[in-house]
Amino acid sequence: MEFYIKRSKHLIDTAKKQIQFSDIEIAPKASNDAIINTDMALYYSMPYNPNEFKGIWVFPYQKTREDIKIAFDTITRIGANNIFLEAFYNGMPIYKSNVAKEYGLLEQNPSFKDIDPLQEWIQLAKQNKK
Repeated sequence: MEFYIKRSKHLIDTAKKQIQFSDIEIAPKASNDAIINTDMALYYSMPYNPNEFKGIWVFPYQKTREDIKIAFDTITRIGANNIFLEAFYNGMPIYKSNVAKEYGLLEQNPSFKDIDPLQEWIQLAKQNKK
């Protein structure tokens, strides 16, 4: 596990340096490799017991269905079987909330204006229910 953490840190540093030098080929690859190594570190840190509750808290920064699917697939691949989604993110709901609107608050976090992330996560969970 420590190997993957160290490797991830190194790859993140590499990506940052390449961004400074505007290297648009190496920076994305290094970033992606850092994510893969981070996934592996998490995978090896969670012992696998088939019937055990394995949950993860998710901050919903994904803005597209595709990005949500990638995050969901990563979470399930590492063995987590329960997802706790932050539905009230940065002080605003990630879904259209009539209650928030009634209280004069923003109906939905503007960064999610074209998507309902809560519904997307729920649909994926239902499709992958075991």
